[in-house]
Amino acid sequence: MTNTLVNTVLGLKKLTEAVMDHSGFIAIDTETSGLNTTKGYDEICGYCLSLDGVEGFYLPIRHTVGRNLPLDRVINLIKHIIKHNPYIVHNFKFDGAMFYNDGIDTFDTDMHDTMLMSFCYNSSEKRHGLKHLAQTKLGVKMRTFEETTGGKLFKYLDPEDCYEYAAEDASYTYQLFNWFRNNEAWEDIERTYNLERAVSHAVLFMERSRVVVDIKLLEEMIDAKEDEYQKVAASIIQQTGLANINSVTQWRKYLYGDMDIDYDERWGRTNKGEKKATKAIHSKLASYLEPSALYLEYADLRKELNTYLKNLQRNLYPDGTVKFNFKQTGAATGRFSAPGGYGLHPKGKRPSDGYCGINAQNIPYRTLGQLFSKREGCKSICIDYSQQELRAAANLSCERALIDKYLAGIDGHAATAALTFSIEADEVQDWQRNIGKTINFAILYGAGANTVANSINARLPREMEPYTQEGAEALMNNFFENTPSLNYWLKEKAAEVIDNGHMAYTELGRTRPLDYLFKEFDPDYRWKHIKAGRLATNTQIQGICADITKYALVDVAKYCKQYPDEIWLLATIHDSFIFDMKEDKMNKHIEAISEIMLQREILEKELHWEVPLLVDVDIKEHWGK
Repeated sequence: MTNTLVNTVLGLKKLTEAVMDHSGFIAIDTETSGLNTTKGYDEICGYCLSLDGVEGFYLPIRHTVGRNLPLDRVINLIKHIIKHNPYIVHNFKFDGAMFYNDGIDTFDTDMHDTMLMSFCYNSSEKRHGLKHLAQTKLGVKMRTFEETTGGKLFKYLDPEDCYEYAAEDASYTYQLFNWFRNNEAWEDIERTYNLERAVSHAVLFMERSRVVVDIKLLEEMIDAKEDEYQKVAASIIQQTGLANINSVTQWRKYLYGDMDIDYDERWGRTNKGEKKATKAIHSKLASYLEPSALYLEYADLRKELNTYLKNLQRNLYPDGTVKFNFKQTGAATGRFSAPGGYGLHPKGKRPSDGYCGINAQNIPYRTLGQLFSKREGCKSICIDYSQQELRAAANLSCERALIDKYLAGIDGHAATAALTFSIEADEVQDWQRNIGKTINFAILYGAGANTVANSINARLPREMEPYTQEGAEALMNNFFENTPSLNYWLKEKAAEVIDNGHMAYTELGRTRPLDYLFKEFDPDYRWKHIKAGRLATNTQIQGICADITKYALVDVAKYCKQYPDEIWLLATIHDSFIFDMKEDKMNKHIEAISEIMLQREILEKELHWEVPLLVDVDIKEHWGK
């Protein structure tokens, strides 16, 4: 393999001619000044190309030392490749955003991404980086960034000193592309991969919109929470005499020494054999010990301030917006994850990546949602799948008892409660619906009777006798007696994963290898079989919902792109899509997008589901509930 620095006009001319004569795949990589893909911040220092995986080329354009190529000519070459060739990148979400900042719109182009290939090949694997894949798939140890740059930013290096590091990225990306395409598993993952690469275009489009924050309200909330936080802290110190409220050691001495609390050994002990004094322990003591109740309030206030409010304030863009991070490869089921990223202005030595540092899926929207506002002249629109996973489970299992209730318009949790207590749906009381909801999540996530009992008791009316583990198990058994097809389907899918070589599948072809559970020798394999079965059924339900949601996101993004001054696609959080929409245009867009999200073509003609999906629409001034 050879690496070539192209830093003369003649060299660029020869490479351009070679590209014009090449109709096949071309690998592209970028070297940048940093990680922030937001326009106006970090930028591309040079492009890397490989036409065959054997020779890599580096084209410097923005280095502060050494010779650069004419910017416009390099950009025009990349535009030509993007428009006329199928091209290969590794981590399109990053490179595609950087392309856009150079005026190269990649939306709906023939892009291939070896990071997504790796994820589809093995969604249970956590590492999909280029260097890790080159070593594990190609047997190659690539040069590291640190040994190449010596800690400097790439733009401050002379291209003569770093072109080999840069050029080989494109060549190894090309080789990885061939490795995955020639792998015997390719046929099994190709459909999911094609979906994921289409989703990448939608995610880039979505993240560029950014979310408006009500700055005045944010500042008011920080002041109010700070004041409340200080008062609670002072009250704890006054009552306990603690010098450091955050010290577990001091709390342990106070609780089990000064207060002589009777320690329940079922609470467990630390690795050192000491009694615990964690937040979970305080929650058990809070009903009769005021300092523990105050500590819970203190901990919640601290989290609101540091994790959410101050993070938002620190990572605001000058226009009063924040950028959320949506990751396709974060969950083995295919669902999105939303890691917060480092931040626009991160603490410590972490590099800026332009995100807000907050996990969008974890924000307590009931209390903090009003901070996320809307553009002028717009409404905040949330279109949410209604009990998507429950409807999927009914369809997948062909459970008549559930299908009939859903077709009759009965709420999913009420339907489960009715089947659990053997009553009519209109007889279900609120506490019974809560139990139905708990059992539904036990089905989806494979929870046991003890977990179900604890969840039920947390929401049970005080005057009612708490459920024991045996009582919860009796409820679940009664539900499954009334839903025999669902019960059979769950057991069948749990057993299938063992026969399928520890591979879980969805109805639309997504795969999830579970062989990692069995790689280490364990004389008792029973627990591994149980866990594999639970993950397999969860993948069937969650995975098919992830597929449907992602197909919908692709179509919704294409629709929104037609109306750049009327709709802003902002986020996908759990089962919902969030938009800003111009108030005078929103009715037609809500109707069109709601229909797109139902994905009738797939559900009716391919999956043959009897129970359709439903969506709920919420029109608001902000994201609060």
